[in-house]
Amino acid sequence: MNLRPPIFLALLLFASLPAFADRIAQVREMLTGYEWHVDASAFAKLGPDVYKDLLALAENPEETGVTRARAIAVLSLYRDDSVWNFFARAVSTEEEPSRRTAIVDAMCEAFVTQRPADVAGTMIPLLEARDLHVRVRAARCLRRIDSDRVLLALENYRGRIKNDWEFKAAGFGEHDDE
Repeated sequence: MNLRPPIFLALLLFASLPAFADRIAQVREMLTGYEWHVDASAFAKLGPDVYKDLLALAENPEETGVTRARAIAVLSLYRDDSVWNFFARAVSTEEEPSRRTAIVDAMCEAFVTQRPADVAGTMIPLLEARDLHVRVRAARCLRRIDSDRVLLALENYRGRIKNDWEFKAAGFGEHDDE
């Protein structure tokens, strides 16, 4: 029995773990700072698969809320199916309101032009969310999609709005012809 291939694979895996841990630490560090902002070029320098590290941070409940929120914001730079699947799952399961609105914003930013029908299918049900901020963010996202289905959903939502703040925040203005 030849043990070399399994040993080689084990050594390769063992050798790559520190590099993976180092990059996770580097990505985590890039998500810190008082005046933090998404720096697309800095993340691009880490390679095209850095979204995997960002997903790991965004999904890890042991990370701070700030780290997770910032990882979600940076994920809006990536149009990968794994990122889409994360957003689609997280937007329907996330219970923390500010993180849920951040997911709505990031999903819309990343995928509204690439996958408008999928985004619409995810956002339309959010027009009935209990959280007013989620409804507003979903409406603002949907306003970027030109389809009869979306227009009907926005019209129905508009008819259910009870207060002026939500009406204006959702992008319905005084001279709106929708």
